[in-house]
Parts: sequence; C-alpha cells; structure tokens
Amino acid sequence: WGHFWIIAGLIGYASTFIVGVAILSPLAKKIDQSAEKNGPTHPETIALIERIMLIGRFDVAVLMLVVLDMVTKPFA
Repeated sequence: WGHFWIIAGLIGYASTFIVGVAILSPLAKKIDQSAEKNGPTHPETIALIERIMLIGRFDVAVLMLVVLDMVTKPFA
C-alpha cells in the first residue's frame, strides 16, 4: 500500500491533536470565563461558543477524513 496513507493519517491525527490543545482548550477557558463574567446568553459568550463549534466541526471533519483514509487506503 505504501507509506503515504499511513503518514497522511498520522499527520491528520496530529493536526487534530494540536488544534485541540492549542486552540480548543484555551478557547473553552475563555468561554468559561466569559460565561461567569457576563452570563451564558451574553453576545460575547455566544460568539465564542459559535467560534469553538465552527473549529470543532472542522476538526471532526479532518478526523473523519483520517478514519476514511486509514480504512479505505484510496488509490492503493
């Protein structure tokens, strides 16, 4: 099958891990602080939640592509 699909899967998994640690975790802390300070329905809190959901959806899509890559090994 070649090493390309294994490397592509590992790179995809590493990217979702880095996004989780570097982006999603600090953003979740900001949401918590904003919710405590302003309340859960404040526009700033809502905007942060929408942002984390957008990034989370992209992250899940990348992870699903990794799973698809590792299961099917397209063009192999």
